[in-house]
Amino acid sequence: MKNKEAQDIRTLLLMWIHPFIMLILATVFGLTLVTTSSGTYARQAYLLLVGTLFIIDIFAYIAIKNQNYKISSLLTILLSFIGSWVAIYIDYQMGITEFFPLIYITITVLFSSLLLPLVFTIVITFL
Repeated sequence: MKNKEAQDIRTLLLMWIHPFIMLILATVFGLTLVTTSSGTYARQAYLLLVGTLFIIDIFAYIAIKNQNYKISSLLTILLSFIGSWVAIYIDYQMGITEFFPLIYITITVLFSSLLLPLVFTIVITFL
């Protein structure tokens, strides 16, 4: 019984979190358009990244609406993983060596600890 309740809470969490992620990504997309110069590498790379993340989030939201928790949770982890590492790569390509994007990796670990079994969280932590 306790495991079923935990699963219900996780499912509800995913149903609530995806619209907020979409809103945040849409806001970041708009801010990227406003704050970066047209035709620059940064603008193209970040718009592609944010657009890709938005599409992944839509699929994750559709999966949770169709009662497919596993796919939605895995897509959510993938979303945070791709967002973190690609942002670091884009910054590296532009010659920026700040480590602030590494903070985003903790989001991946937090999501996985809430949504996935402990074994997956441990593996993701070491990636």
